Amino acid sequence: MSLTLHEMAGLLNIPPETLRRQIGKGRTPVRTVRDQYRFNLSEWLEWAALHPSALPEHNHTDSTTSSVSIESALRSGGVHHDLPGKDRSEILKQMAARIQLPASIDKSHLLNILSAREKMATTAVGDGLAIPHVRMPLVFRLSQPVMALFFLQDPVDFGALDGKPVRTLFLFLSPTVKTHLTLFSRLIRIIHHRRIKKMLSLKPEADQILAAVQEIETSFQEQGRTA
Repeated sequence: MSLTLHEMAGLLNIPPETLRRQIGKGRTPVRTVRDQYRFNLSEWLEWAALHPSALPEHNHTDSTTSSVSIESALRSGGVHHDLPGKDRSEILKQMAARIQLPASIDKSHLLNILSAREKMATTAVGDGLAIPHVRMPLVFRLSQPVMALFFLQDPVDFGALDGKPVRTLFLFLSPTVKTHLTLFSRLIRIIHHRRIKKMLSLKPEADQILAAVQEIETSFQEQGRTA
């Protein structure tokens, strides 16, 4: 999917001028076609996962994303402990089987998409974390985003750039491209929060992680209103 500067800024919920400044500083992947900026959405998602510091910190919300939250999406998909598996393919199979999704979703189709995506490049983002995801949203019909958190029984090599095996994974599906980007951006910021990093290493129960995520999301929202 090729997007103009205004289209990409709209999806990110930031002013076009902010995105233009990021381009000028070399802080976002972009191509120039006939003197016009063009963004490849899939490439941008891969880049953003590895460059969380370059994500917009105070992106505003609108009517289509105001109700989107990591906490509510996690409640829908569930927190899962001791996921078994000795390699990436086994882990993806277990994740697709365990994530809580509407009955209309074909989990075998989900597994095929995740497996194909993982073969293209690792979804590990470092520090023992990975975010398997579909390259393009809208593959599945959902009314609300769904996210699941998985703690592995044993660490598994996902080919991370930092060489660390993966211990924790997030998997999410979104109903729209805009919701996907909003959720993705918020998730990247949250997993790099010091409090969440520490909690994830301890494999907390669902109520603990949900409460912490909700509190941090609220603080992000308050920062955005005062920015």
